[in-house]
Amino acid sequence: MRNFHGGTKTCKLDFSANINPLGLHPAAQRAFSSLSLSTAPLARYPDSDCTELREQIAQFWHCGAVSVVCAAGAADLIFALVQAVSFGSGACARKNENAASGTVVVLEPAFTEYERASSSLGLSVRHLLLSEQNDFAFTKDDMPRLSEELEGAAMLFAASPANPSGALLPPDVLCEIDALRCHVIAEHDGFHAVVKHRRDNVGTILRQSQVGC
Repeated sequence: MRNFHGGTKTCKLDFSANINPLGLHPAAQRAFSSLSLSTAPLARYPDSDCTELREQIAQFWHCGAVSVVCAAGAADLIFALVQAVSFGSGACARKNENAASGTVVVLEPAFTEYERASSSLGLSVRHLLLSEQNDFAFTKDDMPRLSEELEGAAMLFAASPANPSGALLPPDVLCEIDALRCHVIAEHDGFHAVVKHRRDNVGTILRQSQVGC
């Protein structure tokens, strides 16, 4: 049975969601109009699958919409990813036999939400502290240590630029990390627009990733 989400443009009376069939109160419509704002989106229940948005993002990055996940901010995604990998099911388990190991690795210094999300599900967190002499940037010299920490681990968290150091993960380093066959969560934060590696890194992730989590 195919799921149907109401609120589509072709549906005149939608009883699948709690939408007022009479529309907005006239006073509210006048208030929006005075601000030159359209009231059309308010008459439709939001699509929980973000179908149109995912299709537009997929078109921009030249990938399938099934590879795109939308969320209410990075923290929402972090908790969802940890939950998906911790259960070790579906494509997660097929990609990484350690998916249910209960261990994640975090490149430090890092955003504290990685550890919070992992600890909330009772997962063990290993910390790989990068060298201050290298301005806390991950280098190829750190690869042996990372490989050792990832032994038996299900997932790696790494940000580019890192928080709070601002260090970047170049695409070639990201490819080497991904080759270690661990779920690599490479987060690009709000400064991605000014980071020269941003587009290359996202493209690398899309090429290297398998559809699933």
